[in-house]
Amino acid sequence: MSVIRQRILENMQKFSRAMIGAVLFLPVIGLILALSSVLTNPTLISETSFLHQLGQLLGDTFWPLFGNLGLLFCVGISYGLAKDKKTEVALVSVMCFIMFLGANHSWLEHTHGLAEKINGEYYGYRADSAAGVCGSRYGGLPRDYSRLHHRLGA
Repeated sequence: MSVIRQRILENMQKFSRAMIGAVLFLPVIGLILALSSVLTNPTLISETSFLHQLGQLLGDTFWPLFGNLGLLFCVGISYGLAKDKKTEVALVSVMCFIMFLGANHSWLEHTHGLAEKINGEYYGYRADSAAGVCGSRYGGLPRDYSRLHHRLGA
């Protein structure tokens, strides 16, 4: 196997391990949301019952996690890819993500492409507009910070 191919394979394995950390909790959240949907179904359970209110509480608690998957993946992947100083990398990834949201909001406001506000999600954030050069660059900043920090020996 060529050296380049081996390095590509190693880097893909590192990235996939980091992705697993970010995705690991999603099945449990999905099951809780399925239970919430069953408990809030008015044909099965009366809307005035305690179970309906419990289902609504579960849904209101766990749906924002799906609405904010971008942030969870940003922190999870950067944390998983960092060799050391993982907490600093996670903090920098949150700061970069917030900067990205601010820049994206400004661009969408300038181009009149702002989405309507949805509770539990980022205001003014549209995933279809977020992909691209800007998104990939901000996604790489935490990794770059970790490398630079490691090389400087700080």
